[in-house]
Amino acid sequence: MFEHVGFKQLHAYFGRLFDLLRPEGRLLNHAIGRPARRRDRSPVHVPPAPWQKRTFIDRFVFPDGELHEVGTIVSAMQQDGFEVRHLESLREHYGLTLRAWVANLEGQWDEAVGLAGEGRARVWRLYMAASAVGFEDGMLQIHQVLAVRQESGASGMPLRPEFEPGRDDLYAHGSRVAHLKRASDFGPKTAGPVAETTGPEYEDRVGVDPSVH
Repeated sequence: MFEHVGFKQLHAYFGRLFDLLRPEGRLLNHAIGRPARRRDRSPVHVPPAPWQKRTFIDRFVFPDGELHEVGTIVSAMQQDGFEVRHLESLREHYGLTLRAWVANLEGQWDEAVGLAGEGRARVWRLYMAASAVGFEDGMLQIHQVLAVRQESGASGMPLRPEFEPGRDDLYAHGSRVAHLKRASDFGPKTAGPVAETTGPEYEDRVGVDPSVH
C-alpha cells in the first residue's frame, strides 16, 4: 500500500498514523523503495515527467505508484513525531521470495489462467521475474522501518531488540551456509555465491565474542 503514497502525501500519511497510536505505540512501515538519486539532493522534489511514467509496471501493475528512498522515509517519520528505532533491508530475501512466487505461478499455470485470464497471468509472471532481477541487482530495495511514539522520553522499547536471537539459538546448529541466487537461476539452477553466516570466520568478521552470552 505504501508504494501508492506519493511524496506530497508522506506527512499526511505519517501524521495520521502518529495520531492513531497511543504513547509508546509502535509502527512498522514495510515498503519497496529505490536507491538514492542525484536529484534527491535538491531541496525541491522534482517528480518524473509524464512520459517517464509510461512504463510496463505503471500501465499494468501499479498505476500511479511512487517509490521513495529510505532516507526520505526515515526523515518524514521523524518529522511527524516518530522516533525511528530500527531499520532493516530485506532486499536479498525479496529476490528469493519473488522466485518462489514465479515458481508457484508456473506450477499452477492452467489454474491461474482459468481464474484471471492468460493476459493477466503473463503480466504478473513478467512483473515478478523482472522484479526479482531488480532486487538482486540493487535497482530495487525493500525496507522495514520500526518507529515508536515516545512521550517525554518514554518509548516502551526494550534495551535490546526483542527479535534478536539469543546466543544459544545463534550457535545451536553450528555453521550454516546461505546460497544467494541471481537472475540466471530462472533457467537451470546454479548455486551462487556462498557466505558463512555463523562459525569462527564469521565471528571474526563481525566482531562477535562467542564467550559472551
